[in-house]
Amino acid sequence: MNKIEETPDTAITTDDLASTVSVKTAHKSTPGKLFLGCAFLFATVVMVVLDQWLKVWSTAHLAGNDPRTLVNGVLGLTYFHNTGAAFGFLGGAGWGRWVLTVLVFGLLALVGWYYFKLPNTRRMWLVRVPLLLIFGGGLGNLIDRVRLGYVVDMIEFLFMRFAIFNLADVFVTVGAFAVVAVMLYLGKEAPWPFDDKKKSNDVQADE
Repeated sequence: MNKIEETPDTAITTDDLASTVSVKTAHKSTPGKLFLGCAFLFATVVMVVLDQWLKVWSTAHLAGNDPRTLVNGVLGLTYFHNTGAAFGFLGGAGWGRWVLTVLVFGLLALVGWYYFKLPNTRRMWLVRVPLLLIFGGGLGNLIDRVRLGYVVDMIEFLFMRFAIFNLADVFVTVGAFAVVAVMLYLGKEAPWPFDDKKKSNDVQADE
């Protein structure tokens, strides 16, 4: 029986194997990136539509009218123009609109970049979902600020003295607290935005 001798031209090196595996991995990651993009777009559109719809409804039914009670002594609806940030912060500053617009735009860019930078694993959705809440809520208020010069608020706690807020504020607040809680939960595994010591390639997909 004749044996086929291995020549330098036919020999398979470790570099060739590594290159092949790298190409296959790149092809497998493409659908994941597409899914991340679709999830990002879908969640953002849903949150912005809900937020803007509630603001339009509030403008049509609450502006110039008496406040409405949703739950006696707990929750009500009061129409309010907020020229500041979330919960009225910097509302008295005339220059606050432009400063906040730039800050919010920068924050949204950072959140979007961080969302796509995270390793594509199911475990990292613990971080991605809160980031989506922050992005969707921030964009909803940014649209108001650019289009109207103020943010429409309508939700009010009746059992305590607290700033009037809106649905976008709820998204941002819940998302921010959730991000902090998840980072503390993950501990050393937490994927900090500018931590180059941990590379996404070192994190394997959960099975």
